[in-house]
Amino acid sequence: MTAQEISDITNFSKNHISKILQQLVRKGYLISARGPKGGFLLHEKARNINLMQIYTLIEGEIEESACKMNCNNCPFNQCIFGGLEKKFSNEFRDYLAHKKVIEM
Repeated sequence: MTAQEISDITNFSKNHISKILQQLVRKGYLISARGPKGGFLLHEKARNINLMQIYTLIEGEIEESACKMNCNNCPFNQCIFGGLEKKFSNEFRDYLAHKKVIEM
């Protein structure tokens, strides 16, 4: 696929997609080819990596979510969100860690 095709499918800017694709090429996950029939191809070794590896490369580590209320003196004895932000972060992290590129 070309950066333009991926941009058209995802509705992200072509420039942003190109930067990410180049990171994946440098890391050895993709092979790039120039020219009229060029584009990007998944490298054989990348088939068994998990999505967490790609996410971390692009976005960095997933931070533990903290309370978004920013209250210095919270009036509640327990979080009114019941730890949902931590639960969502853990589920997202777990999903990415167990989903292989080849499954996509």
